[in-house]
Amino acid sequence: MAELSGLAGSWQGLEHRSFESLDMSRLDEGMVGVALAETPAGLTFETPVLLDMTDEALLANLVPGALDVDAVDALLETTDHEDAADLLSDTPCGPGDLPQFVASVTVSAEIEVEARVTVIAYFTDRLLSVVEMTGRSDEAFLYVTMTTLLTRADQATE
Repeated sequence: MAELSGLAGSWQGLEHRSFESLDMSRLDEGMVGVALAETPAGLTFETPVLLDMTDEALLANLVPGALDVDAVDALLETTDHEDAADLLSDTPCGPGDLPQFVASVTVSAEIEVEARVTVIAYFTDRLLSVVEMTGRSDEAFLYVTMTTLLTRADQATE
């Protein structure tokens, strides 16, 4: 839980997004803000897309080794964000050995949405946020991946 103290606060970054369905494949990007807060139960994660789904922050718990280096590289490639690996490569170990906080949510309405958020604390001033979402209905299936190199909101971003 000591890792939590240095992560609370406002973060921002350029979010790289991949959208995949049976008849569509698209990449885009845009600035996003993220709020992290320390609670007795873990780390809460707030971002606009997830707040639209749940109206509340997600509780992320420490999950050692949730994503290894190959998984992170694949997610960065999916979102055309390979340059983030270079910006994080000065850590003395791979992501599997770093603090990782994971939260999941499922929302069922006309479209069932499942989302998993992983925040990897590479440094106290650089985090990698990975959001993996699936949306399902009787007519469609959509898989969305979002990767964001987060820096403190009061610092310059990539």
